[in-house]
Amino acid sequence: MYNLEEEELINAIKKRAAKRVLLQFPNGLRKYAFKLAKKIEEEANVEAIISADPCYGACDLAIEDLKHVNADLLIHYGHAKIPNLKFENIIFIEARSKIDVEQAVLKAAEIFKNEEKIGLLTTIQHIDFLTKAKTILENIGKKVYIGNPGEKTIYKGQILGCDLTAAKDIADKVEGFIVISGGNFHGLGVQLTTGKKTVV
Repeated sequence: MYNLEEEELINAIKKRAAKRVLLQFPNGLRKYAFKLAKKIEEEANVEAIISADPCYGACDLAIEDLKHVNADLLIHYGHAKIPNLKFENIIFIEARSKIDVEQAVLKAAEIFKNEEKIGLLTTIQHIDFLTKAKTILENIGKKVYIGNPGEKTIYKGQILGCDLTAAKDIADKVEGFIVISGGNFHGLGVQLTTGKKTVV
């Protein structure tokens, strides 16, 4: 369901000669934690510790836990690196989704049957499908806008709970937004920030 980049991660751990790593997951990815920790321990020859604390974003890093458990690396899953945060001992794994969103985009488009100009936004998990989603909407006659990244994001159309720049960037050009995400949180932020009709 998600690309957990296991082989790349194991190679990165070996390259850095880490002996103990701390794994941090948002709630939606926690179900992969134990299997991943076991694989890392076996193949990278490290001790893997799983953070039990909740994680609410790329800015919610388990830095204190990293120090407390004396780990060499923090492996932070489910978020892209925030450009202005500089940490040498953190590896960000975006955990991009492998789920095709075509049917979800078409269903969302039905709600916008009377609107022509649509803003398209996503969380990091679905960023790979943004171009396809844009094409789908254009093929049914929509004019699609994708906003520029903000200070805390690195991809066009990417939004965070704490950075909705991509939505604000195009709010005056669109009649509503389609947000490709795994829940309502980000879409609610877009709707509250822009006042525009938003479908998740």
